[in-house]
Amino acid sequence: MAKQIIQTTSAPQAIGTYSQAVKVGDTVYLSGQIGLNPATMQMVEGIEAEVHRIFKNLQAVAEASGGSLADVVKLNIFLTDLAHFALVNTIMAEYFKQPYPARAAVGVASLPRGATMQTDASVVMRVELPGGPAEPEGLESLRWRGVAFDHFSGREWSVTNAERRMLPRNPGGQIRLARPRGTGYLITQEIYLEPLGIEVLFAAPRLLAVTVSSGPVWVDALDGVTSPVPQARLRYRALSELELPARRPIGAVRPLSDEERARYLQLPLLSPRVRALAREVTRPSPEPWPAALRLTQYLQTTLRYSLELQRTPGVDPLEDFLFVSRSGNCEYFATSLAVLLRTLDIPARVVNGFQRGEWNPYGGYFTVRQWDAHSWVEAWIPGRGWVTLDPSPRAGFDSARASSTNFQYLDALRMRWHRYVVNWSLGDQLRASLTVRQQALAWRRAFFAGGLSFPGGKRGAAIAVGAVLGLAAALFLWRRGVALAPLPVRRPATVWVYERMLRRLARLGLRPGRGETAREFCLRVAADLPEVRATVEEITRVYEAVRFGGAAVAADELARLGRLAATCGVPRG
Repeated sequence: MAKQIIQTTSAPQAIGTYSQAVKVGDTVYLSGQIGLNPATMQMVEGIEAEVHRIFKNLQAVAEASGGSLADVVKLNIFLTDLAHFALVNTIMAEYFKQPYPARAAVGVASLPRGATMQTDASVVMRVELPGGPAEPEGLESLRWRGVAFDHFSGREWSVTNAERRMLPRNPGGQIRLARPRGTGYLITQEIYLEPLGIEVLFAAPRLLAVTVSSGPVWVDALDGVTSPVPQARLRYRALSELELPARRPIGAVRPLSDEERARYLQLPLLSPRVRALAREVTRPSPEPWPAALRLTQYLQTTLRYSLELQRTPGVDPLEDFLFVSRSGNCEYFATSLAVLLRTLDIPARVVNGFQRGEWNPYGGYFTVRQWDAHSWVEAWIPGRGWVTLDPSPRAGFDSARASSTNFQYLDALRMRWHRYVVNWSLGDQLRASLTVRQQALAWRRAFFAGGLSFPGGKRGAAIAVGAVLGLAAALFLWRRGVALAPLPVRRPATVWVYERMLRRLARLGLRPGRGETAREFCLRVAADLPEVRATVEEITRVYEAVRFGGAAVAADELARLGRLAATCGVPRG
């Protein structure tokens, strides 16, 4: 009997040797589903969101086969904690109506990808910056944009208009998306994307151009760029214009249409205190740009980043995050900022992608992992256009995830093997051959002109020419960016001052807790060590102003703060 394979992009792509569903005759066999968001292939956060996502995934596959969840005959549910059974039962009633299907619920020790996405160490991509800057680790706000969402249901984000348009290539194979505005640094990215089962091309915002070896490239209404799903690692090049942290207005910006404004201001039914909070925080500066910065800083400094999501039953998730638990992951921070902005008539959208990842000094690239998955916000500001706002204070949490030196070195070797052996393009070969040929001809002319002499006669000459060929090849690889030792990098001085203060305080037994914000830690230190309160408050204030607000600090002021930081470690007498 013939088999029909069921496939839909509205459910997660298969991540193994199986299909989403198989139809034989009039019977459809559905594969199991977990809480993967099909748009990002990332796990959603929290058991409630996970259960909803699973049923929506099953629903999408069932509809792709020509049926619906009403046609399900038997449902098997596997739980790692049977304490969640009552919640599953409640949510299931939203997707299934009487007569209900047969069902079995089983408690199991573990499930595929049972860990949250933030604790998944698998590598997603590696990003080289072949044109600089010289100190890439100093690009603290660097991130890799993926997809954006414009519609909020009160529980999850989605895309209103999924239409895409194909982009033409220029004669050099480059696909241009936008023109530079002259407001930020231009960086070229060489991206090696692992096969994730999604079509998204990640790149630093604002993306100006992309070069892919083959296949069409599309862009959607929310500036997301996609290409056909590769079966192996995909290599592509992107050109982006980075945003400056506190950039000035750029003047002429295309205004949003009425339809666009309506999409980016859409809101579900909200509690009055959510709107009241937005007005209260922005009362001193109600204009769009200052208001957006105030809301971002409020979330960064007064709420706590955490992966341990414990929601209050019967309370709306957004209200619970803002007023009750006051802790959550990046998706809660991004959702809150977007909603608060929209209540003030400031268009906003939520973006999913990845943080910059970890700099590998041996290979000269950023290693981006699943745990770097991140959500942030883009707000439309008059005179500035779309600007990036990241309200999530997760830096302290991520600092504990640094890779070992051995891993970085071995990963750099694997990367070089792929770059210079597996992915050695015809252009690379031609450039290498030309370099060697030019060097060899130069030595040959000098040799026959009598300008060079070699100890040992012809044998010495042969050895010398062989050395030149090797040197020429090494020179070519060096020019291509192959680092043989860690590359020197420098972090912003304010970070060193703040970390110096943390080291001094650690000697006294005071260390930031997991997920504790800089402001929360400052308050705790001030209560425990009143004698250093003024110093800690000043250093923390400057650190936040530079890290989150893009402020500049003079060299003599940094030196003074460094001396102050050194006084924090004086033992209590």
